[in-house]
Amino acid sequence: MPFTPDTQEKLAIVRTNLATFGLLRTLGDVIGYLFTGPPRDRFDRTYGVATSGIVDAGAGFSEPAAVTDALRYVPISEQVMRYLLDDVTRRFDPSTLSFVDLGCGKGRALVMASWYPFRSVLGVELSTHHAELAQRNLRDYLARPRRGTVRCDRVTVTCANALTCDLPDGDLLIFMYRPFKGQVFQGVLDRLARLSAETGRRIVIAYVCPVEQRMLDDYLPEQGHPPHTERAAHCILLLALQPAHQQQRGGVPARD
Repeated sequence: MPFTPDTQEKLAIVRTNLATFGLLRTLGDVIGYLFTGPPRDRFDRTYGVATSGIVDAGAGFSEPAAVTDALRYVPISEQVMRYLLDDVTRRFDPSTLSFVDLGCGKGRALVMASWYPFRSVLGVELSTHHAELAQRNLRDYLARPRRGTVRCDRVTVTCANALTCDLPDGDLLIFMYRPFKGQVFQGVLDRLARLSAETGRRIVIAYVCPVEQRMLDDYLPEQGHPPHTERAAHCILLLALQPAHQQQRGGVPARD
């Protein structure tokens, strides 16, 4: 299925790239889009996967009640994802973190996360159809990687609800690319804050295209977990939940 964003989505992509990469690079991307085709199709051709296309919110969900807070599937830009992963792995040692993509869709971010030495990589997806596509994409890519060096081969996908799914042991990098909103998003934040407070685990949240940014800014501090927040770009929010013993030392321990 080809990538065919509407006008609003095209403008959102341009704004994200402007904030992240600047004017000249964004102009180059726009020109490339006009003359060589959508960049997400190029990603699939380059890496031998099928992650392109936009799918209506809630399509194929195993839990129909979750459709209310769902947002439609749009694959993330390769450039934005590279920027995010490079930034996070400069700040934190990836070997201490498990990468978790909540609302992983067809698995594009999981493919790219496998290029970094995380403890493990997990995709959580409520759509049974998308979960199966993500599993297929990862199986095919990891069996015969095209470009990109696989540095983490512990990559799995589960069809589950982000509110109740099993999470890996140890510290976590939670990645979200506009997967859901409203009560579901608030419930996920509540769960992560509670997990950090009760276990002392470091949880880093990387939130791209943050449609519910106010919840991150307003909700978490009310729970007694002041976040370490950095806006690496206008549409990328990096937040680390600090267990109480780390707050007393004055911050989140980052990479040496």
